[in-house]
Amino acid sequence: MYGAKSLSNGNVPWAAGKHPGLDLVCTTDTNILAIRGGKVISSNGYGDWGQHVVIEQDDGLFCIYAHMSTRFYAVGDRVERGRRVGIMGSTGQVTAAHLHIELQSKYYDAFSHRDMARYLNIANQLGSIVYLN
Repeated sequence: MYGAKSLSNGNVPWAAGKHPGLDLVCTTDTNILAIRGGKVISSNGYGDWGQHVVIEQDDGLFCIYAHMSTRFYAVGDRVERGRRVGIMGSTGQVTAAHLHIELQSKYYDAFSHRDMARYLNIANQLGSIVYLN
């Protein structure tokens, strides 16, 4: 993903007390690439996350890719780093097209979130422009 714009500032209210991931904005035809390899443990098209894929990464963390228009993997599939997970979209509980990406050390545990910006070594500031490759 290139030219991604972070909308998260880490202080937005959420059920666990703050927004747990990064929201990255690009055009709706943008490919979303896996940040690490791993096994797909969830691939669904419903709920607040809309079209989403959850990968249990080789490092033991769980990465959630949410609000996609299209997803390319099913539960049990192996995904390699850099492979296309899906396409940017606006499904689920959203106001505009974006990718919500977050890390958890325990899947679906609102209090096990990891700092995605630190993990990716990028700035996480409201309105900041971040280029990912």
